[in-house]
Amino acid sequence: MKKGFTIAELLITLGIVGVLAAMTAPVIMDMMPNDTKVRFMKAYNAIAVANDEMLDNSDLYKQTVYLTGSPDILGEPTCIGLGCVQQTTSMDPALNSATAYANSSKYAKILAYQFGIPLDDVTTSGSKSTFTAKDGSSWEITSTLSTENSAKILNSNIVVDIDGKDKGDNCNSSTSSCKKPDQFKFKVDTYGAVSADDTLGKQFLKNAADVNSNSEED
Repeated sequence: MKKGFTIAELLITLGIVGVLAAMTAPVIMDMMPNDTKVRFMKAYNAIAVANDEMLDNSDLYKQTVYLTGSPDILGEPTCIGLGCVQQTTSMDPALNSATAYANSSKYAKILAYQFGIPLDDVTTSGSKSTFTAKDGSSWEITSTLSTENSAKILNSNIVVDIDGKDKGDNCNSSTSSCKKPDQFKFKVDTYGAVSADDTLGKQFLKNAADVNSNSEED
């Protein structure tokens, strides 16, 4: 005679399965990639890498200096890093379009160029430049040129809308009413250093730093 499961046994089995599912679901959710964090880190890393490549290219950012009277003594710099906003000397025709890659908008335009965005697709109004990246994210860069110890320096604020201005809530975590942040703010100093400038972005970077620290200690 074949013996099947009783209703009581089935209920107990289902109960156990339910408990196991409830216990493992949070772990599985934690293991799944956070799409917002992934796209934030993508933007952050893209800026950092592009900055390094720019500043390593003397055709793009060649530091000019004051002469002090002797040809062998150059003196103090007239500009530092991204503050060197003179026209590029690159052999690439795309980077030598009249005076397009000069003045305070130079950084935004060369950043866009590093991302493969043509100059014609970058909109500039005063110190603000905007463009749409190939992944659909919207970028707004505002640069301020000033002088420090007789040298020009450039500080930039970048707002990245990771899903574009036509999608999502179009807000950042520093706004209390923002339910699902899709905009992130970054600061870039004249040396090319990048930092997050909104609550969630800072949290993402801190968590990434914590993970790296733990890995090194292990």
